Amino acid sequence: MYDVNTVLAAHKDKRVWFYLADAPTRDAFRDVLIAQKAHWLDGAPLRKEDGLSSYMAVHHDGHIAFVSNLAWHMAQDPRYVNTILKIDYQKLLRGDDAVMRK
Repeated sequence: MYDVNTVLAAHKDKRVWFYLADAPTRDAFRDVLIAQKAHWLDGAPLRKEDGLSSYMAVHHDGHIAFVSNLAWHMAQDPRYVNTILKIDYQKLLRGDDAVMRK
């Protein structure tokens, strides 16, 4: 089964952004990141009380960050398609093709 670390390891040459469709998906994603000792860009650890948005970036070094709605949609521009990998986390958990083409 694929998980966040598997995706990061397989795509070291790209930025990896995750789509989190709803609150249960965000909660599950947050729990996985907490178990992996993820932390915000300022170094603060991710905590159970922290909220996540529908779009999150996860870096290879364990840093996480919010991705704005504007940035998410602008990443469809052909200039960015080969550098940003967008993953639907629900599909990743189900084992479906989680890569979001558009």
